[in-house]
Amino acid sequence: MAAHTHVHAHVFPQANKTLAKATVEAAAINATANVRYDAIRDKYAQFAILLSNAKSVHNLSSEATLTYLANAIVGGGRKQQVACCCCCCCC
Repeated sequence: MAAHTHVHAHVFPQANKTLAKATVEAAAINATANVRYDAIRDKYAQFAILLSNAKSVHNLSSEATLTYLANAIVGGGRKQQVACCCCCCCC
């Protein structure tokens, strides 16, 4: 049995208005979520490329790459270090 998405207007006119409003609001929320998802996905895809390039340019091991990443996240631009990754870029 198919779900009813439209209540007979003559029986429950307010229900139809409420359903229509909820449908529009749900579509707007979904659209906003999709835009946010795309932005976050793109941000981290670009960060992954940057990290890959840093690994390659500085000839870092996986462990040193993770240290480099931790310093970038925690250190906030060389203000603080988690550890040294020994790539001589001095984190």
